[in-house]
Amino acid sequence: MGKMTEEISTTSKGMQTIGTSKNHQVIIDEPQQMGGQDEGANLLVSLAGCEMCPIG
Repeated sequence: MGKMTEEISTTSKGMQTIGTSKNHQVIIDEPQQMGGQDEGANLLVSLAGCEMCPIG
């Protein structure tokens, strides 16, 4: 497999982080009872997704 390059950017506000890559966005947020707005998956779900990605 050849070298792969990916450009990503993130913005954060309070407990929410939005990651952008190409035309895709991932919203990481916590439930309201933990200080978030509950507008996306929490951090634990996001980390579980990372475990499923192959690293070449």
